[in-house]
Amino acid sequence: MSNPLFLGLYKFWSVYNGDTSFLPLYLPLLFWVVSYTYCRFVRREFHKWTLLHSFHNFGAIVLGLISLYYDNDAVFSERLSILWSMAYFLVDIVDCIVRGDVAYTVHATFCLLLGVANYTTPVCRELRMNSKAALLECSTPFLYVAKTTRHPAHFILFALAFTLCRIVWVPVLSLQLKQAGRGYTDYLQLALCGFYCLNLFWYAKILRILYDGATGKIDKKEV
Repeated sequence: MSNPLFLGLYKFWSVYNGDTSFLPLYLPLLFWVVSYTYCRFVRREFHKWTLLHSFHNFGAIVLGLISLYYDNDAVFSERLSILWSMAYFLVDIVDCIVRGDVAYTVHATFCLLLGVANYTTPVCRELRMNSKAALLECSTPFLYVAKTTRHPAHFILFALAFTLCRIVWVPVLSLQLKQAGRGYTDYLQLALCGFYCLNLFWYAKILRILYDGATGKIDKKEV
């Protein structure tokens, strides 16, 4: 640890990973605000910048997996995963409201509320619910590929990923909360249920597109 570079990195990580540091919120938030401002300045649509949103998805998944692997806040705090996504959705919700996108505004709202709950509720921190929920994002890259290629096989892969990562996985998270003493009438469960209903709404649209594709009625604009 005598190397100045390693010593500096160690000190930075000690601060960044600390329970009182909000750098894990401020630094990502600065990045997303600058990115959104850039899009507004050059008249680029923020929500269509796939590479940028993929950066958030990949970051959420990686941070979640690392948090679950170590399962030790002294080594890798659950706060890092929570604040990373909260910073993103603080900007995303502004974009959704400006665009008048009701469904994604509701989605961003649920994600922010659940993020706050994950941050402030001890049982959620103990279960690392935010890191587990980050695995929902594993379906998103398949959506981007399907939207880009418009290939039926890619949409089928997205539908399968959505089924596993969201339709199956969310009830598993709900069951873990139930086993931890949070009944189905608890506010955490109700918020998770609301988020799940939104995903069921999207799932119904996915199934309809699959049905229309199988019967020759598919409109590629719907994918």
